[in-house]
Amino acid sequence: MAAASGLFEIVVAYPDDPAEFPDVFRQEITPALAEAGTPPLASFRTSLRRNDYPRLPIREGEQVFAWLTRLPPGHERLPLPPALTERSSRPPDRLRLAPTPRSWLR
Repeated sequence: MAAASGLFEIVVAYPDDPAEFPDVFRQEITPALAEAGTPPLASFRTSLRRNDYPRLPIREGEQVFAWLTRLPPGHERLPLPPALTERSSRPPDRLRLAPTPRSWLR
């Protein structure tokens, strides 16, 4: 297997306005992340559907927006653009991940 090419970071944001945030992310945050060399690989927002699969519990009552990015080798954290903190009700959760030996993300 090839060596891992950097770490990954998942950022979970708590937007003040969850309905508006995907547009803010696309127009302001994504370009800032790309300029920093860490463009998002995927982004997700909370589904408002009822959880009809109780064996997979979810947190209810929160609307979040999350994205995944690959950190360049040698970087430990993703630089967060000011637009994120300006439009969030609390600081984001940040998770650093390393691909497992069998991961397609290597």
